[in-house]
Amino acid sequence: MKKTKKDFSDQEVDIKFFLDFFLKNKITILVFMITFALLAEIFPTNQTSTRQMETRILIQKPPETIFKTFLTEYSLFFKNTENSFNEQSKATGEMKDFYKGFKINFISIDNFIRFLSKTNNLAAFDLAQSKNLKYDFYEKIGTYDFTDEQKKIPLEQVEIFFLKHKSNVNGVKILQDYINYVYKQTTQGYIFEQKRQFEIILNFYLSALRIAEEIGISDPQPQFHNPNIVNIENLYSRGFKILRVQINMMKLQIARLSEEQIYYDPIVDTPYTLFMNNNSGDVTPKIVKGLLTGLFLSIFFIFLKGRIFYKKKRQKR
Repeated sequence: MKKTKKDFSDQEVDIKFFLDFFLKNKITILVFMITFALLAEIFPTNQTSTRQMETRILIQKPPETIFKTFLTEYSLFFKNTENSFNEQSKATGEMKDFYKGFKINFISIDNFIRFLSKTNNLAAFDLAQSKNLKYDFYEKIGTYDFTDEQKKIPLEQVEIFFLKHKSNVNGVKILQDYINYVYKQTTQGYIFEQKRQFEIILNFYLSALRIAEEIGISDPQPQFHNPNIVNIENLYSRGFKILRVQINMMKLQIARLSEEQIYYDPIVDTPYTLFMNNNSGDVTPKIVKGLLTGLFLSIFFIFLKGRIFYKKKRQKR
């Protein structure tokens, strides 16, 4: 029992000592704490750059009517690529191929880095130069299904594209600009591929024309039954008169193809940003850090000042 009473007595002494210490030096401690709290608020730190954020944007697939119009304008090429031509199914297939190319371009690491390298946003440029970008890229950028909240089923015509980034990066501008960049790139790629396919078909017609001219077939022959089937026999059997007309039409259409565009706006709604978790795990406000720093430094200052005063006092004695 005596030992317990002594322990309590020591604790009371310690508490009294600390209370006296803080009361005696309260002005010094308050000055330090307030000063460092203000400094923490005034001077920027890298805390904001560690906060993880996610920007999302709603994207729609291109309407099939665009590709139906394209098929109609260039039907001479498309009808000669298949034995049976169905405009609706072909338009659906072309739309899916275009959108697939759009998504592939969107999630391409090298494509994203090339885009970021062209931007004036310094934070975005730093992101492009980051060594860690390639390691976790597919966690930073991608797509979600857009689900109807009432029916709880994904809507096939739209998807959510997302970009995860730090708070010092303007995610809304970067994502919106990147979508437009990818859209233009995909359109150019689609037109380039169509032109390449058309040129292959044109060369096929040119070969048939040479054969028809060499063997002297000027008009369609009886064995020419199905004009929609492309093989060398059917083509030269049409006769060089028809082939010359068709080849001239093809050349004009290929020349015009470079001016074609797939006109539609892929962006359905304005991008929006969500706050995610803090990567560093440090959620302490800057002002609290400043107060604690001021408290510890004030105690150190008081202790140091006391030691210096004590030494001078001893020297005088």
